[in-house]
Amino acid sequence: MKYLISSILGASVALTGCGGSGGSDTTGLNKDVVEFTGIDAVDANEAAFGPAVNGVAPQLAADSKQRQVVSTPSMNVYGTKVDLQFRPIIKSGDQPVTGGSTWGEPIKRDGTTFGSTNLALATSSAYLNINNKRASYSPDHSTLLQKAGKLFSITQFENYNGSMYITELSQAANGVLTAIATKPIDLSSVFGGWDFCAGIPTPWSSHLAGEEYPEDARAFETNTTGANTLDAPSASYSTGIDEYFEYFGLDQSLTNPTKAISTTKESKANSSRATAAGQTSVYRVGFPVEVKLTSATLGTGTTAANTSVAKHYSMGRLAWELAYVMPDKKTVYGGDDGSFRGMFRYVASTAEDLTAGKLYAAKLNQVSAENGGIFTIAWNPLYTGSGTEAVAVSDAEINTLIAGGIKFSDMIDFQAPVSNACSSGYTPYVLSTSAKECIKLKGANGSYTADQIEKAASRLETLRYAVIKGATQEFEKYEGVTFDPSRNKMYIAISSIRRGMASSGYTETLVGAGNDINIAENLCGAVYQLDVTNEYVTYNMKTLIAGASKTYNNGVQCDLDKIGMPDNVAMGPTNDYLLIGEDSDWLASSKSGTTSSKVHRNDVLWAYDLKNSKLTRILSSPVGAEVTSPYYYRNINGWDYITAVIQHPYNESDTDQAAWDSLDRRAIFGVIGPIPTFTPK
Repeated sequence: MKYLISSILGASVALTGCGGSGGSDTTGLNKDVVEFTGIDAVDANEAAFGPAVNGVAPQLAADSKQRQVVSTPSMNVYGTKVDLQFRPIIKSGDQPVTGGSTWGEPIKRDGTTFGSTNLALATSSAYLNINNKRASYSPDHSTLLQKAGKLFSITQFENYNGSMYITELSQAANGVLTAIATKPIDLSSVFGGWDFCAGIPTPWSSHLAGEEYPEDARAFETNTTGANTLDAPSASYSTGIDEYFEYFGLDQSLTNPTKAISTTKESKANSSRATAAGQTSVYRVGFPVEVKLTSATLGTGTTAANTSVAKHYSMGRLAWELAYVMPDKKTVYGGDDGSFRGMFRYVASTAEDLTAGKLYAAKLNQVSAENGGIFTIAWNPLYTGSGTEAVAVSDAEINTLIAGGIKFSDMIDFQAPVSNACSSGYTPYVLSTSAKECIKLKGANGSYTADQIEKAASRLETLRYAVIKGATQEFEKYEGVTFDPSRNKMYIAISSIRRGMASSGYTETLVGAGNDINIAENLCGAVYQLDVTNEYVTYNMKTLIAGASKTYNNGVQCDLDKIGMPDNVAMGPTNDYLLIGEDSDWLASSKSGTTSSKVHRNDVLWAYDLKNSKLTRILSSPVGAEVTSPYYYRNINGWDYITAVIQHPYNESDTDQAAWDSLDRRAIFGVIGPIPTFTPK
């Protein structure tokens, strides 16, 4: 991978660069503002994909900027120019200490690695083969944390056997960061990790991760019981659960030696699966996971000695893109990623302690369909005991229910729709065109009381339970969350407006299903702003900034000078900037008869000026990569940093632009900086 620091200013009138006449001195820099030098769209001349020739797509030149990480060369800090570059800290497969741990190598429950075992199976889909070991190319979020004078990063990996690594960093006198040691974090006490997505540093200096897309418990139970045993489940069995079971000892080579881990659909018989499954539950994944630093020493063992880990079952089982903690250190908002999803709010019983709390789901009321819609928000309590107000539930209570073996069929009564409708007493629940359900909450059955069933369903079947309780279940790709303390607003990223959010023409319907969101389809997505009360309760929602389609030389995609599938969001160097990272991909309209279109070929990290409503492009990733982990860290020993992860290059698109075993596919964690610490005006 090559790195190029562009020195060309953005030319589009929609974009901004450094300078401006107000308050400028002889250098031409404005002394009243903080602003970045913008970079051009690296794919401006190759915006759409060229046609394949004899089945082979045109290859980008070896030195194409579309293969590089391109970043802003400088910023103006109140009249002072600060030179910048994207500085890689660590990449997939790196080994900071010779003979030590390899960054991104997955481990088993006993702390050992897989080595070269089943390497061909793993590296054909989920991992790279680096030095004859697996190394993930899918780190998502890295948090910077300090402990006893030392600096560490905690990185989570977006694999179904979800690993975390802690890396010790050195900081030079000029602020440059270097990885000096890394070790995997022991997740055995929380039954491993699952498909970690976004994360944040909490206000109390811990790392909080989200487990995304948990295994559907009804599908798992249906396809592994009766004639479909755990050793040989049906063909509709999940593609990710076996990788998770590897953590507990499943041998993938016994499943199907001709198929990769994430694509095994046939020949599911595997005598080691039942043993692995017996050590965990599908209800052990799909929660926020918190890591705290306990000391400043990694230790000499195979896993890090200076971390403690908790999985917060009381916060609900969702497709957690991110669990974002508000300034009161109690309120948490959840990005529930996927199609036909919800919006959730958790309120901890005690500040800085997420082990018990109350849970709520949003009910939207649409006021207008214009410009992405305007909505009011009410909050439905999830689990009220014998009353009508939310009642707190603890991690320990839910852990006991999971350990007791509770199943989907203990909590939820399911019927298949008949003629696309549900029987009386059942609630319509839609996940996709092919996944429609009629559901209702069960009462006391077996050894469970009605209260236990309700409590369990609120935390283990959280979205289904929320729909039964009347919550809105139409969000599409609800991703990042952040809070603007200056404007008292929360910002959320909706990567793509389609399916349940679209006003007409989509096919994923069920008679009687919720229809709270009816707005124009926009595959390019939007960032919404939500007003917040003094108790950190959001009560309305409208568009802040949206992407838009544009026709280029070889097709339609998202306008290069606007956002395209916004993903992670974070406040920037001042509260007048919002950082917006993209995760674009091929997308199909939810309307029948339309074709897929590419959003942005090269994903971008934007700095959005909230005062002047202007976008500045500050980083561009290689084709097929996603820009994750944007976060502005202030005053780490006199230096500021903008973190960014270049996740899975040549993967979500342009897979034919690099060989599977190419080191160009390595993911990178790095920073834009260092920036001398300053006090925002």
